[in-house]
Formats: sequence, structure tokens, C-alpha cells
Amino acid sequence: MKITKKRIILITTLAIVAGILITAFVLYWNNFRGIIPLIRRPSLDISEAIPGSVDNGGELEKETTPEDIKDEDTTGAKEVDKVDKDIDNGKDDILQLEDDFNITIFASDVPAARVLAVGPEGNLWVSQTGIGKITRITVSEGIPIGQSTIFEGLNNPHGMAFDPEDQYILY
Repeated sequence: MKITKKRIILITTLAIVAGILITAFVLYWNNFRGIIPLIRRPSLDISEAIPGSVDNGGELEKETTPEDIKDEDTTGAKEVDKVDKDIDNGKDDILQLEDDFNITIFASDVPAARVLAVGPEGNLWVSQTGIGKITRITVSEGIPIGQSTIFEGLNNPHGMAFDPEDQYILY
């Protein structure tokens, strides 16, 4: 059997491609295999997995005063105490809590929430990467009383930071 120049090039090319694929797999396996739960869409809304966590669908009133919420919870958020500490969403992802921890749903009507930042007035700013929004949840006395979309149409907003010189400038 005669080894031709074409056959040598083909074998060399296949060896290089196989080497690249093996290297990529080893790199992924050693460094990135735990990233899959972070980048794929959750299969279940966590507020549905926690028994009794949402009373009214988690919808915030558009604007409420702290007096309105003293006796009534407008967010549907409820602290979950002594629930099953392993919350299974039906797939391989299980939220596991230590015995000393509890879960509280703060606001459940903020889809695609990715990054949180607390602003200078104590409000919670939420980066909604998947839908290109930055939302501000107005907080009074530790309770969310309203929310508004501040920026929309963004290209995958992720991290947020407030300017150290002027706390009212958001980057």
C-alpha cells in the first residue's frame, strides 16, 4: 500500500482535530463542569418549590407606603421555616440548605434575575441579563414596596457598581 501525500495530510489533520477535542474535553472537565447549572434556564421557579412561599403570585404593588404593608404582606414573600432542606426541582439540581439556614422569597416577579446590588438609598437593583433590563425594587424597612424598570433594551447587562464618588451613578 502506497502512502500518498494526501493520505499523510488527512491522517495529520485527523490527529490534530482529535487532539484539540481531547484537550477541550479535559479543560472543560477539570475547570468548567460545574458551570452548567449557572448558564442554563432553571427548570422550576424556586418560589413554586418552597411550600407556602407565595400567597398572591408574588406580584408587587406598583407603589405602596410603609404604612400599607405593616399589617399585610404585599409581596407574597414568606419566610420558610423547617421545610424539607433539600428542594428538588425534578432534575439533577437540588437546593441543599444547612440546618441553620432558611429561605425567604424577597420578590418573585423579577424574571431572569442575575445580579443584585444594593443602592445608596437601600433599594435593591436587579440585573435581568436574559431580557436586557435593570430593575429597581424599592425597599422600605426591609420590605419590598414597589418596583420599576430603570433601563431596558440593554445587551446582556450583568454586573452593576455604584460610583464611589457619586453614589447615584450606576455602572
